[in-house]
Amino acid sequence: MLSAFGRTYFERRGTPATSDDHSRLNRLTRFVLDGRPLGDKPLSAITEDDLDLFFASLRTEGRAASTRNKYIRLVKPLFRWATKKGYLARNPIADTDTIKREKHAQRDRRLVPDVVNDKGTITQEGEERRLLAVAEPLLQRRIIAAIETCCRRGELLGGAMARRGSC
Repeated sequence: MLSAFGRTYFERRGTPATSDDHSRLNRLTRFVLDGRPLGDKPLSAITEDDLDLFFASLRTEGRAASTRNKYIRLVKPLFRWATKKGYLARNPIADTDTIKREKHAQRDRRLVPDVVNDKGTITQEGEERRLLAVAEPLLQRRIIAAIETCCRRGELLGGAMARRGSC
C-alpha cells in the first residue's frame, strides 16, 4: 500500500522528512480514486494516470505551480527510490512527460522608481518615495533598512542586523 510504503520511505531514505513532506504524502494518500483512497492501493498498482489525476485535482483546486512542484519533488524521488530498492520492478513515472515541474510566475520584488524627465525633475513619484511619505519615523527607518540591506522582515524585526552585523 502506498501509505505504508510512504512511512518506510521516510524512515529509510537517509534524510529526515519534514512536516511538510508528511503533510504532502498524507494528502496524496487521501486522494480518492475509483471510490477509495490512493493510499490503500498497492504500490505496484499505481499508474502514471493515477498520479496525473491527482495533479489535475491540485490544478482544479487552484493550487499554484509552486505548490504542485513541491508534490512533484516528493513523488518522483519516492517512486525512483522504490524502484532502486526493489519495491517496484518498474517506475510508473520514469518516462512521463506530464508529471514534471512547471515554471511559475516570477515575483517582482523591486519598487517602482521615480520617473524623472530629461531636466532631472521628478514627474512621477516612485513607490519608495510614496511609502516613506506616509510612514511614521520608525517605520521609515525600517523601510530604508530593508531596501538598503535586503533583509527579510523577520531579520529586521528580530534584530538580525544587530546580532550579525548585516543580513
